[in-house]
Amino acid sequence: MFYVYFRELVMYNLQVISSILNGGGLAADISYNALIDELSGLCGILPEYWDILGKQHIIPLDTKKAVLQAMGLKIGSELELLQEIEERRQRPWRSLIEPVFVKLPGDEPVTLPIYIPIDEAAEDGLLISCSIKDENGDEDTFNLSGKDTVIAECRWIDNIRYIKVELTDRKKRDIGYYDVKVICRHPDAIFQDGKSVLKKSSRLILTPKACYMPAGLQEGRAWGLSLNLYAVRSSGNLGIGDLRDLKKIVKMVSEMGGDFVGINPLHAIPNTMPFGISPYSPISRLYKNFTYLDIEDIPEVKELKGQGSRVKGQIDKLRKSELKHVLKNLKNI
Repeated sequence: MFYVYFRELVMYNLQVISSILNGGGLAADISYNALIDELSGLCGILPEYWDILGKQHIIPLDTKKAVLQAMGLKIGSELELLQEIEERRQRPWRSLIEPVFVKLPGDEPVTLPIYIPIDEAAEDGLLISCSIKDENGDEDTFNLSGKDTVIAECRWIDNIRYIKVELTDRKKRDIGYYDVKVICRHPDAIFQDGKSVLKKSSRLILTPKACYMPAGLQEGRAWGLSLNLYAVRSSGNLGIGDLRDLKKIVKMVSEMGGDFVGINPLHAIPNTMPFGISPYSPISRLYKNFTYLDIEDIPEVKELKGQGSRVKGQIDKLRKSELKHVLKNLKNI
């Protein structure tokens, strides 16, 4: 590892010298920009994306720099960038196992790399245990002794020798979430702080290659209507779309030969201004938002005695109200 870091420092110094001989400017800019691109990649910043219309967008260098700075990284010079890059390259090696792995069906056998700080002389006494548990609680465990361990790579970091071992899960697994636990044992206390055991958990995610596609859409096409139910106004609601409106819309689209009606989430939310009205920030996914109830269809409302005119007046007022007043007035009914 020291060699890798030293090599990069040498390359950096050669680039600086080249920059000076060329009068500064271009060579230094190229070096700096290339390091920004590399660090961005290590931090998960995508270099490009395609929008809904199929147009490609290249992420500008200034945007990458702004994101990196927002993450608290030091990017003021090539040397700072090299240090940040090296720190991120070292992270897996210092962590036994990475926190999450995302794999696709068909990637079997699944390989999970682990990183162990150990001297060469102590390798034979190493015992590695790995367990993989699925969402139903079914668990598989396999062990690997030091003598059977195949070292994929070796590095020195801060005068500590690390080895990379690739654990192979040969079982064919379905898509889903799996809990992975790795335990490294040694008869002697060879690990940091005098420990003889290292252990850490990870998450393995086997994800589909694409979103589910109904059989009828794999070759054909479908059409429908997409809407925000809360924005629907009708002569029958209280100034905000309700479930009666949704029923009518579904019936209308169906009669026109449509295949679907897409709506916003209807989960329970605080229903309070100014920050509690977003349908995308529910307080529960188990309950629906009462705002979408068809008030006039509630039996208790129908059975009100002596208050019919007052309730009707409130309803008429709501039907004429702007959206921002609906929730406030609804509480008075």
